[in-house]
Amino acid sequence: MTSGVSICIWRENMLGYLFYLHIIYSSILIACRQDKALPAENICGLIRMILTMNNFSFNNEHYLQKHGTAMGARMAPSYANLFVGNFEQQAIDNSLLKPFIWWRFIDDIFMIWTHREEHLKTFIRYLNAIHPSIKLTHEYSSSLHRTVPFSDVQVHLINNHIQTDLHAKPTDKHQYLLKTSCHPNHTKNAIPFSLSLRICICSTDTFFDQRSRGLIEYLTKRGYSCTSLQRDANRVRSIPSHAALQPQEQISAKTDRTPYVTSVNPALRKISLTN
Repeated sequence: MTSGVSICIWRENMLGYLFYLHIIYSSILIACRQDKALPAENICGLIRMILTMNNFSFNNEHYLQKHGTAMGARMAPSYANLFVGNFEQQAIDNSLLKPFIWWRFIDDIFMIWTHREEHLKTFIRYLNAIHPSIKLTHEYSSSLHRTVPFSDVQVHLINNHIQTDLHAKPTDKHQYLLKTSCHPNHTKNAIPFSLSLRICICSTDTFFDQRSRGLIEYLTKRGYSCTSLQRDANRVRSIPSHAALQPQEQISAKTDRTPYVTSVNPALRKISLTN
């Protein structure tokens, strides 16, 4: 399994880096046993079963995965959470110099470092030496490039204030669903507004306007109406960012209707019965 930790450090220098972890399954059992709130041996027995029985076939050969967990396994997020939680607790508790802020989402970490850059490099080497199967790569900003990405956020330091922009990877081709797709209209109509909501990550009007224009350009190329796209952008602009970024409660609609599934392409002309 690999996991990434992106770290941004401000103050003297602005630095950040990204971890990639390769975790052997015995490490997660150790982390699990240290959580006294769990019936450890029962849980560890189930974890051992999941992590040691990932078998698959390829090219008429049968394989058994010996390290990490299978991609897409429901256990994987818990696996990463348990291990990295134990890893970071040991790392920070035993470090002479500690980060000012260390925020983690599963295996992605945003960190603010208030010490000197050479101390940060020492801290990185220290983290690399904690576990034999963990190798860390890092990316960091500097006084010349006062910005660093974290997940889908581009963090900037502007006039000693943190500002946020929407971050997209260089490999993102913005190949959104075509308007001419045979998906239901409500699905296609929801795409522009949902994508526009992400722009609320932007903390300034300048960033917001730039990302809105870019999104309208991408979606126009995919066949969406420029007028409706501008309307969705204006609608999002009127929503306070703190409200737009709040998680929405999922309401499941209960119905006693039996769904009708057909392979008929809705783009075909309607067929009407005639006498």
